[in-house]
Amino acid sequence: MVDEVGLCTRCKKIKNCDQRQCEECRRKQCIATKSLTGRRISKGDCPDCGKVSDRRGKACASCKEERRLRMRRGIDSKVLQGLCGKCGRENYLTDTEGRRVSYLCAMCYLRNMAVKHLGSELKWQILLDKLYRCDWRCCYTGDKLRMGDNLSFDHPDPTARFPDRRHDPDNLEPVSLQVNLMKRDLTKNEFLALIERIHEHGS
Repeated sequence: MVDEVGLCTRCKKIKNCDQRQCEECRRKQCIATKSLTGRRISKGDCPDCGKVSDRRGKACASCKEERRLRMRRGIDSKVLQGLCGKCGRENYLTDTEGRRVSYLCAMCYLRNMAVKHLGSELKWQILLDKLYRCDWRCCYTGDKLRMGDNLSFDHPDPTARFPDRRHDPDNLEPVSLQVNLMKRDLTKNEFLALIERIHEHGS
């Protein structure tokens, strides 16, 4: 085969990378693909196959399913090697006995949480700093927090009632998942007052 002897499969020139095509040909192909995709989207067709889509300008049902399966196969192949299903570089998260608790590595896990709570994966360091400041313990119970197990972040001012504070770093606290589920849409003061009433009634 052409690519086995160090030649680009497209222009047949010598390539200095481990890809099938040289850098220039890959760049041209990328531009052509983007142009084709843009024309399909502007016509309201599926960007993948070019057929008429019932989801105007978005992938048709069959292409959407193919994308999902392709991503699933990619994740599975990485996880089978003990690697993160997203980046494929680091080991996935395990518990103290070595059992997998997430298909993500610690970095990708924090990046996903940053997207959810801060609106951008680039802000993952903010979450990590908060965890180190509280020594990886729940702000309410002191329980040790573990990624992929009981770690969650709570909004002292709940986003259901304070939507403008959804991505505010100052409105985030590391808590256990159990506490977060109990607190729901209460503010921090309301939650603490409720716990006090429960304690007084129980005693």
